[in-house]
Order: sequence, then C-alpha cells, then structure tokens
Amino acid sequence: MEVLTGPYTAAVGLLLAAGVAKALRPAATARALTDAGLPGRRFVVVGLGAAETAVSVTAVVVAGPVPPALVAVCYLGFAWFVALGRRRGTTGSCGCFGVETTAPPGVLHLVLNVAAAGVAVAVALGPPAGGAARVLTGQPLAGLPLLAATAVCGWLAYLVLSALPEALAGTRTGAAPSERAPAPLPDPVRLQPGPDPATWLPGAGTEPGRL
Repeated sequence: MEVLTGPYTAAVGLLLAAGVAKALRPAATARALTDAGLPGRRFVVVGLGAAETAVSVTAVVVAGPVPPALVAVCYLGFAWFVALGRRRGTTGSCGCFGVETTAPPGVLHLVLNVAAAGVAVAVALGPPAGGAARVLTGQPLAGLPLLAATAVCGWLAYLVLSALPEALAGTRTGAAPSERAPAPLPDPVRLQPGPDPATWLPGAGTEPGRL
C-alpha cells in the first residue's frame, strides 16, 4: 500500500490544519453550522477542531487500522456536511479552515472529501503499517522528497477547498462583455447664444442718421 502513502499523509496533514484552524478561529465554522440548521455554538466548533487535531496527530504516531479509520470518519463527516449544505441551499462557506468565504462548497469539495475518506479506508484495510511518521522515515532520503510532494498536494487540496469555490462563483456571476449594460451617453452640449452677427461691423446696430 505504499502507493497510498502520499495521498494518505496529505489527507492527515489537511485534517490537522483544519482542526487547528477551527479551534483557533471558530466563528466561520459556527456560522456555517448555524446556516445548515446544526448547533453552531463556539464550544461545539472548538471541540470539533480539537477532535480533528487529536485524530490527525494519532494517525501520525500510532500504528494500526484504528487511526486511518478515524481519519475516514472525519472526511465522511465533512462530505455529509457539504452535501447537507448543498441540499439546504446554504450560500455561505463551509468554514473548514476557519476562513469565511463568499461562495458555498461545490461538487469538487464533496468529491475531494469522499476521495480522502476512501484513501483512509484503504489504508485501514491494508497490511499493518506504522504511523505516517514511521512510514515516511522508511522512504528514500528519510522521506524528505515524499514529504515535500505531500506538502504540495496538501496545499493544492487546500486551495481547491477554500479558494476555488470563491473563484468559480466570481466567474459565474460576472457578466460577459456583450451582456453588460452599455455605458451611459454624455449629456448633450448646449450652446449659449452669442452676439448678433450684425453688430460685428463698425457702426452696425445704430439708428440711421446717427452715424
């Protein structure tokens, strides 16, 4: 199951980042829970963040099928929450990383959570292995190249979950150039009446006999 080492480590790292962010900045997640009709008290969000952090740290240092199974449960919970929000038509962000965005999570968000859960399930059902840290140390160069690639994958996944929905929402709401309202025309120029041309000649405008 070495082929799953990178994706699984990225999933664990992303879960750790999400847990720490929720615990430190619970406001966005609390608002997302409230919008979905779920309890959104501050202590609930902090508890969720602490649980995610504990699961991810356990997955790093503890061997056996239980830690990856718990990681899978977390991502399945994320997928369920995203599906619930889409079903109820929530317009705000999911608050996964404690950041408020203007766009709701999309289908790609749901797919990524389900994929991460699938990877964790495969690791749990696979041959017994050590925690993520022990698996990395068994790689070439003490796992540094794999760790760097995993960090890049985790960062890209973070962008998909946080920045991409907002960017796509901005693209959909932006009107095409042909659909935009035309610019208003300037106000017409009003000419002021000038002097009578008859008065331009010397002596013009005087009464006869009074030259």
